Amino acid sequence: MALLALLATAPSGERTRSWLEDRLWGSRAQQQAKGSLRRELANLRRALTLDGESMISADRDRVALRLECFSVDIREAGGINTVASSLTRSQFLEGLDIPGEEGFEDWLREQREHFGAAAPRPLSGPTLVRPLPDNVLDLSKPPPGFGGRAAIAVLPFANATTDPAFDIWATGLAEDLIDRLSRLRWLPVIAMSSVSELTALQLTSAAAASMVGASYVVRGQLISSAGVSSLHISLYDARWSRLLWSEQRPFEDSGLPGSIGALAREIVAHLDAHVETAEQAELINRSLEGLDVDEKVWRARWHLWRLSRGDAAIAEKLLAEALMERPNSAEVLIQSAYAKAWSIWTRRADVDQIIVMRAIALRAVAADGFDGRGYLLVGMAEMWMRNHRRAKALISDAIRLNPSLARAYAQLGSCQYLSNEPAAALEQLGMALRLSPLDGQTFYVLGEMALSNFMLGNYERALEYTDLSLARRPGYSLAHTMRINSLVKLDRTGEARLAYHDLVAVRPHFTTGELDWLPFSERSWTELLKSGLATARSN
Repeated sequence: MALLALLATAPSGERTRSWLEDRLWGSRAQQQAKGSLRRELANLRRALTLDGESMISADRDRVALRLECFSVDIREAGGINTVASSLTRSQFLEGLDIPGEEGFEDWLREQREHFGAAAPRPLSGPTLVRPLPDNVLDLSKPPPGFGGRAAIAVLPFANATTDPAFDIWATGLAEDLIDRLSRLRWLPVIAMSSVSELTALQLTSAAAASMVGASYVVRGQLISSAGVSSLHISLYDARWSRLLWSEQRPFEDSGLPGSIGALAREIVAHLDAHVETAEQAELINRSLEGLDVDEKVWRARWHLWRLSRGDAAIAEKLLAEALMERPNSAEVLIQSAYAKAWSIWTRRADVDQIIVMRAIALRAVAADGFDGRGYLLVGMAEMWMRNHRRAKALISDAIRLNPSLARAYAQLGSCQYLSNEPAAALEQLGMALRLSPLDGQTFYVLGEMALSNFMLGNYERALEYTDLSLARRPGYSLAHTMRINSLVKLDRTGEARLAYHDLVAVRPHFTTGELDWLPFSERSWTELLKSGLATARSN
């Protein structure tokens, strides 16, 4: 009876397993509580069957009652007023009690106070909202101000372990995620003050998203099994009711205070990548005609990720149109600078083009001084002009503003090996891979790791990274160059000659002059790489 009451009064007829276990069997060990819930669910399923189909569904995390199949008095039109007036004679769920279960007693007390309120609000469907005092934010309507852009909400994380000490850890991680997500700048983030009111409502992701005006919802739960504690985190696209990403990560009890920041940094990088991919997918099949400014920017970002000259040309055209309409938009300026950077890097453009890119990036910084991407792009321009010290400072500023910006770590690593610090470069490049292992530009990072290992004399290791890089982008000339040079250093000249033929096959117009563009602080590295190619070619 209690289990049915808990489900029937849920906003959408749905509760999490951990919430039900805590309310009904909180005094028991975790495994006992789980077993009790499984048993009572089986009993309830048998009791609530219509035409051979159970009116209760359950998965690994949640239990749901099919409310459309029932008549629940407190949900019916005007029902709450009838219930409220009758509470002068009886109480909500009078006579139902579970001795020793304080969680259930607390819930029952709250419900009785709620239904006995003097002026209760009507209850309706899956967006049930408990009455809020006048001075509390009304969550019944989405907040305005996003300008049509998709927003993300991080729901309060649940502690499903038996250790109450993890309550602080769960709260701290959710707050840290919101703080770090806000540094992405392109993605509006719902404030904690808005989502914290949703904790007691136990809403579905779609209902929670609707209440706070979010397109994406992040949920997290701390769990413990067989003595191992872990975080289960998920990202939902509420518009299409689909799961975009889900992962379970173990964490060490002993490292709680120091581990929150590192874990949040990695999670935000994954959220950034998955939301960006989802937003791009919304526009892939749309005609280029009739797109608004934001849609042009997203479509341009998709084309840039295709990493082809034809797509780059389309992206540049879209961004030029967007820039005409919003010349002072930080997002449009940042994406325009990215497009220019891609063109410079692939064409090995001269310094005049780099200066143009730097000017666009500086305008982006002026438009939004808190967006790390603007500083990153200015730093890249400085690096290509061999101003390595200035470049490192700017890229470090980008990381300070957004510690989850994987591309900033990659570019800082590039700057370090170019200024003859290959060991330090490997650390930053490794962080870039850790934060964004599925990035479309992973081939570039792997090629840089090959070069850094080559500079350290780790030729076998360099070969491993060239294989990984070329598997992702067979035409990447730097990876071919590093493969050839590593084989020459290992005196495997026959293999080096074959590797050189592979380079010419995929890049028939390649010349060693392309290596002169690499902005090493010591030009001797360029000459060494060219010498290795010459050796392979002559054998």
